[in-house]
Amino acid sequence: MKFNTLGFSIALTLLSSNAFAAAGERIDATIQVTSTVASDTFSVTPLGKPNFNDVKAVLDYEKTTGVFTSWDMTIEAKYEVGLSAALATSPTLFNGTDYIPLTIDIDAASMSTTFTEINSVSVPGTGETSTHVLSISAADDSSLSSGLYTGSVSLIFEDSI
Repeated sequence: MKFNTLGFSIALTLLSSNAFAAAGERIDATIQVTSTVASDTFSVTPLGKPNFNDVKAVLDYEKTTGVFTSWDMTIEAKYEVGLSAALATSPTLFNGTDYIPLTIDIDAASMSTTFTEINSVSVPGTGETSTHVLSISAADDSSLSSGLYTGSVSLIFEDSI
């Protein structure tokens, strides 16, 4: 079974990067680093981009109506058996106070933490390349507090059905 894990909005966090430490004090820094090495027979990439690290999703919000825009992009998948996908975690946006749950769809199939079949090949082992629409949306809510909401979507793609 081959896995291809990606994270939109890969977090790079340096804690206290500009702080000055006195003798005997300590500063800890955490840097999250990820990399995906695709095989010759299985890959999932955003169409027109080399990898998901270059993808930035923005959901615009209309305060007077409480409506979020959705965000779509086309992904290209290459697989031998079939393409399945699942969420690694339940995605949300957060501003320090409020959470906004996100809905993730691939070709109108709602993603969850359980694998969902996206596409299968007619003859397993022969390989196929296909394109799919990845959509991110948020529930409309006119009672949100103002501020910058951030979050990430972590998807797991698998060459299996």
